[in-house]
Amino acid sequence: MKLALRLAAGVALLVVGLVVAAALALPRLVESDEVRRRIEAAALGAIGRELRYESLDFGLLPPSLRVMGPRISGATPSEEALLEAEAISLRVALLPLLARAVVIDSLVVEGATVRLVRGAEGLELPEPPRAEPTDSAPSGPDDTSEAEGEDAGPAIDLGVRSVQLRDATLHLTDRSLREPVIWELGELELTAEGRSLSDPVALALQGVLGSGGAVNATGTATTAGVLDLEISLEAVEVSPLAAYVEDDVEMGGPLSGDVSLRGPAADLEQLSARLRSSSLRFARGDTSLSGAVELTAEIAAPSRSPSGSFEVDATGAALGLGAGFTKPAGVPARVSGRIAAGSGGGLAIDDVRLVIRNFEAEGRLSSLAPLRLELSAPAFDLEGWDELVPALTDLQPSGRLGIEGLRFVAEPQDLRGAIQLEDVVLHPRGGSALTLRGALLAEGSALRSEGATLEVGGQSSQLALRISDLFTTPRYRVGLVAEEADSNELFTQLLAKPDTLYGPLGLDLELDGALTGDPIASLRGRIDFGVEKGRLVGVSLLRAVFDRMGSAGSAALNLGRAFGGRDLQRFYGDEFQLLRGALRVRDGVAHADDLRLEYQGYAVRLEGTLGLADLALDMSGELGIGEELDAAIARELRVADYTPRQRVVPLTRVRGTLDEPEVRVDSKVAAAFGAAYASDAYAGKLREKAEEKLGPGAGDLLDRGLGALEGILGGRSAPRPPPEKTPSEPQAAPES
Repeated sequence: MKLALRLAAGVALLVVGLVVAAALALPRLVESDEVRRRIEAAALGAIGRELRYESLDFGLLPPSLRVMGPRISGATPSEEALLEAEAISLRVALLPLLARAVVIDSLVVEGATVRLVRGAEGLELPEPPRAEPTDSAPSGPDDTSEAEGEDAGPAIDLGVRSVQLRDATLHLTDRSLREPVIWELGELELTAEGRSLSDPVALALQGVLGSGGAVNATGTATTAGVLDLEISLEAVEVSPLAAYVEDDVEMGGPLSGDVSLRGPAADLEQLSARLRSSSLRFARGDTSLSGAVELTAEIAAPSRSPSGSFEVDATGAALGLGAGFTKPAGVPARVSGRIAAGSGGGLAIDDVRLVIRNFEAEGRLSSLAPLRLELSAPAFDLEGWDELVPALTDLQPSGRLGIEGLRFVAEPQDLRGAIQLEDVVLHPRGGSALTLRGALLAEGSALRSEGATLEVGGQSSQLALRISDLFTTPRYRVGLVAEEADSNELFTQLLAKPDTLYGPLGLDLELDGALTGDPIASLRGRIDFGVEKGRLVGVSLLRAVFDRMGSAGSAALNLGRAFGGRDLQRFYGDEFQLLRGALRVRDGVAHADDLRLEYQGYAVRLEGTLGLADLALDMSGELGIGEELDAAIARELRVADYTPRQRVVPLTRVRGTLDEPEVRVDSKVAAAFGAAYASDAYAGKLREKAEEKLGPGAGDLLDRGLGALEGILGGRSAPRPPPEKTPSEPQAAPES
């Protein structure tokens, strides 16, 4: 027994001595040049990159190694290092060594900078160099190299229980894109703990992105790349993601929320997200978004054959689709759906539910690129939609509108389906309400009415409407047919001119114009109209002509009044038998070649322009006097033995407005008109009355016309042949 105790004590002293000796000798050994060369050569053979370090420190109890200033080179001498660190510390567990297992209790990397590159085929990771082929003869059965002898020995298990990164920085250069993107994750703290390489490793990570925002992640991962992670984003800047979109886009703003990942990293099984941004910005072509956005999603197999559900709420954002649609922030805007496989291997979204303001539609998004959307919606109220659709700003719509089977394709833009109009009321600025009923059929980039009617002030008319260039600068073309409509009601509602025109109106028009800006200023087309047995309130063109004859030409009117004038006065009323015109409209102005007004005893024909907005006149024409009125004028002038005839008085210019015309008559025409009823038998009395009523000189003016008019109106002298004249000249008009 004593011998055994002595032997045990001796062995113990020997072991202690060996340990003490190893502890004293190992530091000098690991710092030797030979060990450094062996380590660097082993690293080059293992990863194909050059390894350099400043120094090594070795500990025996427990076995540990600390590498100071390690550096692994880049793929080429000109590239930055793959890894640089202040220190790497490694500690090995003792007991597993007895079972030929190397278990690293902890691996701590301090102050490291890791630089990775992603190419078209994925991450470019270090690889061992390829073995060079040799020309030597094959070895014999007893000729076994040292390496082969080592490989033939029993395997040694390797495991890592804990890995930590402290104050690290990760650089990832993504060169798989047209324009490379650099991602930087700084202030990185990572802890990974596990029992063995085959078991999942518990992860905890936090860091700050160089582009803005912070990332935190917890969960597990395996060495095979199977993930079960919960990732939290805090104000992560999204602008670098623009490079991953195929088309040219602009995007930016902070993104926060949570993302869950399940399954292999290369082919995830499940992705869940609840994300939000207080000020997201996105612009692609004429599509834009700016403001608060929220996203929730549950998607299976997102990288292979996505399926699941999602919802996007952009109520807090402003949306724009070119010039056709603008949604301010605060107006409800939500879309949700179920992701499914589409035709041709693409993606589709079933059970789409779209909400914009009070519009709630359901349908299907059969393709994302190009966008193909099918929607149907019950009738909804249009009031307030003028703030979303600029083309409606000047129309202030109300009433209800429904959608049946509407189909939209984005490239090229194409719209099909039907829109039902349920008492849709338009309120044009400066005008009164217009009520539309019927249907609008979408035909590509245009809308066409079917079975439509237009009601204005209780007057219903057939309507043919077409809106073209829906997706650029919308224009409309309207055709309207009305029979015996209330003209006063139309003037009141459309032109805000009440109590101007009365009588049953027949109307046939075709007009087109822009839906933006002033709807009247852009009008083009034609208007054919007629009013029978009506009244143009307060307007007697005969009185207007006589009043504007001038001092010499007003002889007939003034002399008629001097002789009593009662017979002549009955022709001065504002009632007419017919008002008719064919107008050509251009730039909001109507051009008339033959605007006719027929009154009792006379008719007026005008040509020129009529403003549609203000009824302003810029015309010329003629007043035709019938035999009845001609006889009345002769009776007022006491012309004996007079034979009535038709006369024409040219109207030099008609200005003012339709309800307040201002007529101008050439002085020569006025003089000729007054002299036409004179005769040498009546000249003295006519001269006397002219001097009395019109002042000195009026009689001389009349005398100059007597020679040319003598005998034409029943004078006693033989009639003279009339001078040559054009159709626009008055009959028997002398030179003045």
